[in-house]
Amino acid sequence: MTPASHPVWIKRLIFTLVSLFEILVFGLMSKVSPISRKEQGFGLTEKIYLPTIFFAMAVYTLGIGILTPDSQPAWIKQLFIGGMFFLLLLLGGYFCFKKTIERPDERFYQDLAKAATLCLVLMIGSLLGLTIITSWFPFSLTPGALLIYLGALLNLFDVCFWIFEKGD
Repeated sequence: MTPASHPVWIKRLIFTLVSLFEILVFGLMSKVSPISRKEQGFGLTEKIYLPTIFFAMAVYTLGIGILTPDSQPAWIKQLFIGGMFFLLLLLGGYFCFKKTIERPDERFYQDLAKAATLCLVLMIGSLLGLTIITSWFPFSLTPGALLIYLGALLNLFDVCFWIFEKGD
């Protein structure tokens, strides 16, 4: 049972938005055609994407573990959050050390440098925005919220790299 929220309509709004987002994602996923087995490979791009996504999800998991209240009994929450965290770290480490045949070229290094620079600028801008928000409004940052924010910034690098990788 969830605690009462003020105003009352906020639960319905969040439920509606999440439902619409899930419908959109499932609709887009149904339109995508699967890649044949011959075309699948593990290249440098995947070696960048997968570990950062798994490590960002691990950071999200820690943030969610800190933000959510304890269950009854308390060890159930720790078991599931810890298991998810361990699994995500294991998957991230696996894809970090997985071998690839592909070697980096000049374009790869340029895209990596562009993504890192853009990501740094966006991170500094978002931190300045967060500073302004916390100075103007009564808003307290909790460790869990900061960990979720850090996970979002890790995913920002993937998005920046994807933009430059697909742009060429």
